[in-house]
Amino acid sequence: MWSGVTRTATHEDLSFLNQMLYLAICWDFEQDHPTPEKLWTNPSLKKLLQDWGHPDDVAVIAVAEEGVPIGGSLVSILGNLRTLLQFF
Repeated sequence: MWSGVTRTATHEDLSFLNQMLYLAICWDFEQDHPTPEKLWTNPSLKKLLQDWGHPDDVAVIAVAEEGVPIGGSLVSILGNLRTLLQFF
């Protein structure tokens, strides 16, 4: 049984969230995938984390008993939708 906790992510967690997002994109280990460095040169993917941290962005980190991060999840409103929501 899992006995870890979740906590709100901070800017210090961006590197870990980057790793988790890479694994989510490249989940099929039987296929060849670009390196993380190469993957993040794709402009569509790069923007997923580069502007993260706005007040409407949310992320959590799952942490094992030993304090080691073991998973993460994030939600971010991107681009024009963020601009549109500023008017509501």
